[in-house]
Amino acid sequence: MSIIGTVESLWRYPIKSVRREQLDEVLPPPRRLAGRQGHLAQLDGVRALAITSVAWSHWAPGYSLGLPWGTGVQLFFVLSGFLISGILLDAKAGEPNQSVSGRFAIWRSFYARRFLRIFPLYYAVLMVTFLLGVSPITHTGKWHVTYLSNFFYVQQGGWGHMIDPFHHFWSLAVEEQFYLVWPFLILLLTRRTLLKVLIGMILIAPVFRITMYWMGVQKEMIHLLPFSCMDSLGIGSLFAYMMRYPIGTVWQADRVSRLCLLLGLPGCLGFALLERISHGSFVARSIGHFWLVLFYGWIVCWAATGSRGLAGLFLQSRPIAYVGKISYGLYVFHLFAILAIPAIASQIGLGETLAASVPLKVVSNALFTMILAMASWHLFEAPINNLKRYFPYTSKPKVLDHPQQIFPHVLEVNLNPTTNTQRPCDHQLGKSTRYQSPTANETGRV
Repeated sequence: MSIIGTVESLWRYPIKSVRREQLDEVLPPPRRLAGRQGHLAQLDGVRALAITSVAWSHWAPGYSLGLPWGTGVQLFFVLSGFLISGILLDAKAGEPNQSVSGRFAIWRSFYARRFLRIFPLYYAVLMVTFLLGVSPITHTGKWHVTYLSNFFYVQQGGWGHMIDPFHHFWSLAVEEQFYLVWPFLILLLTRRTLLKVLIGMILIAPVFRITMYWMGVQKEMIHLLPFSCMDSLGIGSLFAYMMRYPIGTVWQADRVSRLCLLLGLPGCLGFALLERISHGSFVARSIGHFWLVLFYGWIVCWAATGSRGLAGLFLQSRPIAYVGKISYGLYVFHLFAILAIPAIASQIGLGETLAASVPLKVVSNALFTMILAMASWHLFEAPINNLKRYFPYTSKPKVLDHPQQIFPHVLEVNLNPTTNTQRPCDHQLGKSTRYQSPTANETGRV
């Protein structure tokens, strides 16, 4: 089937209706692998890979080895779309009456929990750096405070000539702009309309980027605009949707994720080669970025369903999962190391030694950032994060041992526990897996 035919079938396929009294038993999301209820351990590992990629792109920009390290931000966006959409879809399914008051309660809980997770550290850093006079916060502070950093850098036409330890805040601004709109769409739109919106988000992003380029927007700044990031946020959201509402028996999350792998990886490699041959063609880069986002979508879906083997063990190992857990602090602090470490080295007479050694720079930056992020998490973020217990969602979806209650057209297996050796979700994921809700998975940067 062609790609156009695939998109058309996803767009037109009728979604089976679910009786209102059964909405609270909708097919639950991926299983809990470890830790507290609803926590997807391997996604913390994916966060760790994303922050490592972003940090490397800033700490050792001349040593990319041909890899797109900076696109770790897009991996973060895919994760955010997946987790935030999953949380909202679960909360919506747990509100069987779909009343205005019920939806308002979900919005209230969602924004309160987002506030507690993101705002305290973000505004604390802005306040401390302003008091210390860290440049250029006195000139750009109003843009950062209002979460409009991305628009500031776009209208400025670049990052400027000075080292700006705040320029990575553009991605936090994009996510907050997404959070302002997306919860309302999920809770107000029907499932069928929401699916069309998700597909539209994914397809419109590369068209938007190319259009902005033709309109004369500085090409290095185009990816800072919210609509440029909709393919990343959209593919994560689409997988969150499909894990709860499989589209018939053909277009299910595991099959679509494999399609993203088969198309995404060759596509991004091919267009990366084309970009190099064409001496930096922005059109080739933008289309290649689209295929890379599909590949990242596969990574997130693969980790969310509980990868087996060495890769899965690596992602959910304690050191890697811990890095993922504190990844928000790591992301916020990592660019400040570029200013702080040379100043410290100069004070102790090691300035020239540091400047001559890239490995020493990277290790020093990593230690500085890790120390700050660990202290921030244990002394500041975690205590505030624990206050989210006062803002629960209205109810939590139940875990189904027999999901064919809701989707009899999806599963046709013998569910007699004495004779059946296949678990209920095998047909969904192609592996022995039991879904559980990730609604509590908000410990890292999402």
